[in-house]
Amino acid sequence: YRYFGRADAEQCVRHKRLLVAGDSTARDTFYELMHVAGHTIFAGVVNDSRVYWPPSSYEPRTPISSGGKDVRGLCLGNFDRKQRCLRDEEFPEKHGKSTQFTFQFLTQSNSSWETGDAAGLLDDRPPDAAFVACPMYEWFKPDSYNYSMTRAERAR
Repeated sequence: YRYFGRADAEQCVRHKRLLVAGDSTARDTFYELMHVAGHTIFAGVVNDSRVYWPPSSYEPRTPISSGGKDVRGLCLGNFDRKQRCLRDEEFPEKHGKSTQFTFQFLTQSNSSWETGDAAGLLDDRPPDAAFVACPMYEWFKPDSYNYSMTRAERAR
């Protein structure tokens, strides 16, 4: 395998459109991907990769978890309320296409209203790569996204 430092990671995704779709685990993967590529939207982190990933560090300093919040606000999903979270972050480049990261929060497998959201997001430019994680909590913990329950009840 090959180690990607800060400059290599930024170069790898430059001029590409990447789509990540899934639940909270995929959301934090989306945040981390942007962070490593030099375009963080983690809440409370300065958007300067030289600060959070100095040349002497093997990997960037990253929050353990986003807690569902980024610089745009909360990014959570709720199937019953049709609460959605979409992120479409575009970064202009000096030469060539912009670099673009898109995320869609999926709360339930095979949900037609959620997949319809993604179709509109991608009309202008198809993704160069897509990473989709099917929501698994609905099968293992069916109450995971039932926000009418307490956190302890949802965790059972």
